Parts: sequence; structure tokens; C-alpha cells
Amino acid sequence: MSLGVDCHLSNLCFADDVVLIATTMHQIKEMTSDLKEAASARGLKIHNGKTKILKNLAAESRQRAPEHFTIGSENFAVLSLEDSTKYLGRKICY
Repeated sequence: MSLGVDCHLSNLCFADDVVLIATTMHQIKEMTSDLKEAASARGLKIHNGKTKILKNLAAESRQRAPEHFTIGSENFAVLSLEDSTKYLGRKICY
């Protein structure tokens, strides 16, 4: 059934893990900031040492991403295409 509206997956959640999905760095900054604010309101904190930003070839071809970005006083790492991270016990990369 089509609603006539483009729908895009923007997040996945499992236990205490969250994956945010965006098409631009601006969107991911906004989403991370919103998540940080919502978590803080409930007494929770995003662990910036465990939080990683992954990008794919499409993102790399549109614009060069910085090595990190800052929200408030916290830096969040943006991994290069060659880097990877573990999510739910699996090593993933772009």
C-alpha cells in the first residue's frame, strides 16, 4: 500500500544501542543533538567514546566529512571509509 509519501528509515534501536541514519552531516548533527537532549532529560548520557559516525561511498562523493564534529562540549568521531566499528558484536564499515 503506497501512501504517496517517501518514507525513509531514520533510526534503529536495540536495547541500549541506537543507529541514526541520515543523508547529510547536518542531519546527523541535528539527530545526535536531539538524541542527546532527550537522553539528558531522562538522566542518560551518550558515551562519546563509543559513539561513531560511519559514512558510505555516496556520502564521501558528495562532500568531504570532517574527522569529528562537536555537540556542546563533546566530540564525536567520524570514521574514514577504511575504518570500521563493532555494532551488536559485528564489525561493520561503509
